[in-house]
Amino acid sequence: MPDFFIVGGQRCGTTSLYYYLNQHPLIFLSSIKEPHYYSQNSIPSYLSQITNKQDYLSLYNTSNSNFKGDAST
Repeated sequence: MPDFFIVGGQRCGTTSLYYYLNQHPLIFLSSIKEPHYYSQNSIPSYLSQITNKQDYLSLYNTSNSNFKGDAST
């Protein structure tokens, strides 16, 4: 499970923050920047890239980092 979420609306710098944090050696962000797992009921279905919990958790299985994050807007 992620330890933190990058929260923000579209066009407010979340992508920049994602790239800055992803450079830190203790932070892991999934290769899918916006999996939209927790927002699948509030966005169009074509935007939701991850629809089941197992697939969502597998985004973070390979990480040995201290902090794992999700950057879905």
